[in-house]
Amino acid sequence: MPKVMIFAEEKKFRPLKALVKGYVTVEEKTHTELAQILGAKDGRMMSPRLDSPQNMTASELSKLGKSLGIPIEDLRAAAIKYG
Repeated sequence: MPKVMIFAEEKKFRPLKALVKGYVTVEEKTHTELAQILGAKDGRMMSPRLDSPQNMTASELSKLGKSLGIPIEDLRAAAIKYG
């Protein structure tokens, strides 16, 4: 059976992805609502963004975190990795 390799970069940002997706689920936000929060026209761009939140800008993560009620300390801990 083939093995699936998980790249270090992907593994590094799993906590951020889990944090953001978890709050989206708890708050029951649709992709359209999330896109409006970020200033986008429609929700089609949200699925790839939620799958790779490390590619969002700090401003976008801040807006998303504030609207979902994610404590800034948790967002920083998940997003910033040293070493």
